[in-house]
Amino acid sequence: MIVLRVFVSSTYLDLLDHRQAVAEAIRGLALHADGMETWPADARDSSTYSADRVRQADVYVLLLAHRYGWVPEGAQFSVTELEYRAAREANVPVLAFFLDEQVPWPPEHIEWEARNELLRFKKDVENAVTRKHFRTPQELALQVTQALAQQAARPAERTHHRFAGLARPLSTPSRLMSEPDVLVPIGTTEDDVPLVLEVSRSQDLSEPFRQLRAAVSSSSMPPPDELLETFRASLVDHATRSWAAADMHEVLMRDGGQRTLYVLPRTLAGIFRSAMSGFLGPQPHVVDSVLSSAALRNPRPVQISMAGGFKPELQSTGGRNRFLAVDPETGTTLSVGRQRGRFVEWRPFVCESVTAVLPNTTLQLDADDGLEGCPVGEAAEFLMRRLHAHPAGATGRILVFTSVLRTDLQALMGVVADIADALGALHADGVVHGDVKPDNVLLTKDGVRLIDSFDVRPGHQAPGWTPDWSAPEQVRGEPVTPCSDIYPMAVMVVQALGGEIVGEVRKYRTPRSTSMPRELDLFHSPSLYLEPGAAPMAERGVRPWRDLVERSLSFETENRPRSMAEFAAELRTLLADHPLHGTRDLRPTGDFLATRLLDGSEAVTRVVTSKQFVARFDDFV
Repeated sequence: MIVLRVFVSSTYLDLLDHRQAVAEAIRGLALHADGMETWPADARDSSTYSADRVRQADVYVLLLAHRYGWVPEGAQFSVTELEYRAAREANVPVLAFFLDEQVPWPPEHIEWEARNELLRFKKDVENAVTRKHFRTPQELALQVTQALAQQAARPAERTHHRFAGLARPLSTPSRLMSEPDVLVPIGTTEDDVPLVLEVSRSQDLSEPFRQLRAAVSSSSMPPPDELLETFRASLVDHATRSWAAADMHEVLMRDGGQRTLYVLPRTLAGIFRSAMSGFLGPQPHVVDSVLSSAALRNPRPVQISMAGGFKPELQSTGGRNRFLAVDPETGTTLSVGRQRGRFVEWRPFVCESVTAVLPNTTLQLDADDGLEGCPVGEAAEFLMRRLHAHPAGATGRILVFTSVLRTDLQALMGVVADIADALGALHADGVVHGDVKPDNVLLTKDGVRLIDSFDVRPGHQAPGWTPDWSAPEQVRGEPVTPCSDIYPMAVMVVQALGGEIVGEVRKYRTPRSTSMPRELDLFHSPSLYLEPGAAPMAERGVRPWRDLVERSLSFETENRPRSMAEFAAELRTLLADHPLHGTRDLRPTGDFLATRLLDGSEAVTRVVTSKQFVARFDDFV
């Protein structure tokens, strides 16, 4: 889930402790506190830059005490008031908090010469929004927490032709090298909606700066605020350059050269799931978590041909050594892996699209007045219309809709037959895939695409296997044949039908050198179980479907269909003679986000974030 941004606006040194308390309260709600403490260096003047950040915020928090604040040269208002006005103009919700007039306050933090401007400003705020009074940082933190919780539960204001300040601006990928926090385009999602990546690398410096200020002051000597402000500006400038360099890595490319790329510190498996995996229901799936080297004890070697004869082994182990990389110069996205202490290019990052493969798929949206839907090819335009017609679905910039892609089971099983065709072509070239499963099948604009093949020659031993998917002979370390790929295709059919594999099992003890469980159950006489009354075909079709599945799952390879072409032909015959009914749903990647695109237009996009769990790259050796 994307993190909401809360902009904290105030004069600085007089409210330092209060800003810190507010920032902690915001983070306690799992939100992002956006204040000057974390800002990067920028070519724009400070008032323009802060106003731009206000327009990008989801909520604006205003703190006022006894200072009006700095008025930029040539400006009519202080920076704080300019930020407030930017929030009002952009329709960003404003939460205002004033210091109680009865609270004793240090004279050096009272701006007597600007008192009239401050009183006018406070009056304008009181006339526009509800404000609360605070006495201590702790009381303020509690008030902010309560106000943000109430704001989250409140429906957003109605928007009309545009997003009225809700849209977050995209950055060009080149900003990855100079700004720690950016929003960059990386492709499209399964429903052809633009996909953007939220990169968040900055950190909150308010607490260490508060501690420094306290350390250099005493009851008899106030802190050197002017000196501290100069130091803070220099520190933030240095920190910004450091943050912007985070996650920038030298990557060894296939052509033998090196490029500096931004590498997302989350595994691809922790963010993306193949469309087939989503449609077919719960799958064994890699959890996005901090990895240890123990997870790589039984990796499969994959040879990548490099210029100059260099062929590193890129270890995968279920997708956990796969990371998304973005080229700041070209915007190209790649899949990379960690090998021997460095990153190596694996393959281009492929965006899935169900449009070409499942053209009748619809986007189903959970709206206030019932379920709405549209053809998946019209999803982007539909979402824009939906937001304008039902603005209560928007909270800040996150568009709070529940959406799924829905397709007919009959059509989905047809895609399974297409996958069998692709495997048949691979077999014709004398290659066994060896790792067939939904996660290794992508639905693209060009059709079905197989990825991460073991590329095993028939009669040879596969370098690895996947529990619950690999054929029994492959798990036992025996030579594989094209029929070894038929077994996981049958498992795929079982999952599409909503069934379960049952029957006699035999124990198999794995070698100690592997990271797999010491004992596994291998089906010896498998059967297809379909819940009574819930089979997705007519009663007369249950036996023929069960017959194909059980033969294809046979422990003995000679009992399976003789080839992948025969399996595909039988599957299509079943679809024609005993068609399936029902639908299957897929939750598309990312949350909805109102975005201002690089060409200035506004659109609904989906967003994934660089935060969550972080993989330790050093674990991949």
